[in-house]
Amino acid sequence: MVEKTVITALIGIFATVGYAEIAEQSEDILQEATVVAASLQEREIKNALEIYWLKHHAYPNSEDEEVVEELYKADLLDADEVVYEVEYRVTKAGQDYELKVS
Repeated sequence: MVEKTVITALIGIFATVGYAEIAEQSEDILQEATVVAASLQEREIKNALEIYWLKHHAYPNSEDEEVVEELYKADLLDADEVVYEVEYRVTKAGQDYELKVS
């Protein structure tokens, strides 16, 4: 009987330690996936900006989240799919831009 109690206790300890490690690993994986998804969304916005430039010979003169709406109105981006914070600023009289998605 004591042996079964000790074995049960050991299994419980190992399960708890294993759970903590798995929880930590899953948090790291989730954080890495978020970074990758934001990077993919940034690439999608950059592609839309390049198409916009080809059509208008200038980048949108909007700031931050407003650029998403402008690209949506130009039918270049689905605004509902943009879920990360967008930092955007046009530079060089509309000939260049700075973009950060996080």
